[in-house]
Amino acid sequence: MEGGERETGEPESEPHRLLRLSEELLRQRDFSGCRNYALQAQHSDPHLARADQILAIADVLLAAQTRIHHHHPNYYSILQLDPLCQDPEIIKNHLKRLIILLNPINNGFSFAEEAFTVLCEAWSVLSEPAIKADYDGEVAKYYRRAEEVSSEDCEGGKKGGDDGDGSFWTACPYCYYLYEYERVYVDCCLRCQNCRRAFHGAIIQSPAAAGAWDGAVLLLFGGFSR
Repeated sequence: MEGGERETGEPESEPHRLLRLSEELLRQRDFSGCRNYALQAQHSDPHLARADQILAIADVLLAAQTRIHHHHPNYYSILQLDPLCQDPEIIKNHLKRLIILLNPINNGFSFAEEAFTVLCEAWSVLSEPAIKADYDGEVAKYYRRAEEVSSEDCEGGKKGGDDGDGSFWTACPYCYYLYEYERVYVDCCLRCQNCRRAFHGAIIQSPAAAGAWDGAVLLLFGGFSR
């Protein structure tokens, strides 16, 4: 596909252009970048096929980068669950939805098989009560420590307009709200002020660089409305 045209010779639509860019970044393992373009493509055309498959790959593999005490992956984030979810049916329903999106038989995008393997690993832990109980103990310690660090940073951190080393943009993978944080929070476990879920503070392209975003998308700085 060259010159912005599809194989039929017709001009390439904006949603399909964004999806193509997303797929190119996915092949380069740029999960944050590909996710950003896939979200824009989905926003441009909510009925666009395959964008949700790319988003599932990016979300799972980005979540897998967050480690609990630098050891286990955050299986709750991988399955897009609230931390320490205790409802087996909710866990199972989230798994089923992601399996449909990530099954390599139906998802031919790069790294779909890797994301599917991570998904199965998460299920093997959260579906076994004894293993899950041990894992939950580690998760509880992780979030307690994250809250302590967050409180310390809020009390002793930068004030007012002091941007220190600059800021970065990130997005909640559950409700897609955008946030701008100081760079000290890159790769930290953050909490969405909209849906209240914890998520991995991965760097994404800024809205200004990415183009126009819908006015309904809330832009936050450090967790407080601008």
